[in-house]
Amino acid sequence: MTDTLSASVGSDALSGVANKKVSVGDVAKIKAEVLKRINQSAHLSQGFRLVNQNEYQSSLAELRSKLKSKSFQKTDEGKMCKLMHDILTDDAHLAEYLDADVAQHLETNAAGKKVLNTKAMDFHGKNQVANAKLKRKQLFLMFKEIIQAQVELNTFAERLKVAFGAEVSFPPGAYGGIKSYSGALAKITTRMRTNDVGDLKDCARITVKVKKFKDLQAAKLFICGTEEFKAVAKHQKSLKDRYQLASGGSALQQHNVAPDSSGYKDIKFFLKMSGGQIAELQLNIPGMLIAKKKAHIVYDIARTNQNAFDNRQQFQVTSPEVIEKVKKKMDDDWFGFIRAKLDGIAAEADCVEAMMDVLKSKGTLVIEANQAEALNRISKKLYAAGLGEALL
Repeated sequence: MTDTLSASVGSDALSGVANKKVSVGDVAKIKAEVLKRINQSAHLSQGFRLVNQNEYQSSLAELRSKLKSKSFQKTDEGKMCKLMHDILTDDAHLAEYLDADVAQHLETNAAGKKVLNTKAMDFHGKNQVANAKLKRKQLFLMFKEIIQAQVELNTFAERLKVAFGAEVSFPPGAYGGIKSYSGALAKITTRMRTNDVGDLKDCARITVKVKKFKDLQAAKLFICGTEEFKAVAKHQKSLKDRYQLASGGSALQQHNVAPDSSGYKDIKFFLKMSGGQIAELQLNIPGMLIAKKKAHIVYDIARTNQNAFDNRQQFQVTSPEVIEKVKKKMDDDWFGFIRAKLDGIAAEADCVEAMMDVLKSKGTLVIEANQAEALNRISKKLYAAGLGEALL
């Protein structure tokens, strides 16, 4: 009971009952907090998900049945389903979503299987494990809805293709580009533990590219007039316009926001699909999307240790996934592109190439202070050039 409640409301609410049996009085004290957490109507949220164990076991059995096919396991969908199953059933995979001081309690039992020894954990550790286990189940049960939302979002985007001659693109992955199960779980565990599954609003996502800057405003107003946007329009976060196209006095002015620290701009909408799922649509121009494609690897590096990157301190990237991305993305074509398209970045390019030389020779990715500065300058130059046609 304690684990279930703490997973829902956080460890602070239950810290006083960590070492004793939970009483009726204890439950009453936190009942209001639990109900507040479940009722997400005041926020732009997918809602708090209660887990029906019968539904969960049935869905897990269905997943296992699919994975019996070797040919299915080789598909994008199959690979995602295999990883999903591993995270749901294997503590060794779940440990990747825990803090290091909690994950250290991963032990090998008599049967040779890796298991988390929760008995050896303090209350903080037990709470974090309970929280991660709850979220992995909630997200798993929500995934069918996410897939349906992606299908609806794709249909919605077709209207923009017809009206504005826009192009539609999806991130790589299964089901036409939905956020991976592992990526979504990481976002609400290792990256933002206080967030609930309902805070995931970008699992179903799409990017729409208009041909010219002047088309941005027309496409923006078109989307604002749709039922999918009107259903969430009362929320401040339903629209984020980094181009700040709304003029003074407009009802949409409240949604004008500054570009991010790198200079990246877009217009981001949250839309409510017919099944209740919230999906994300990003509206942009060709140059900015090219800049994003080239600069995203800098973002991948920076977010492994954002504080060190922002303060220009040395740090090491240890994530195998990110290291492989860097090897693949920062190739000769990448360096050739930035040298050809950007002015005044020769020294920065040389600096980053030195970083890559170490990676290739030693297999380690260490970002020195001057290399963090060089990466930051290249990223900003790319996004500045993306506003025009310099990158086309």
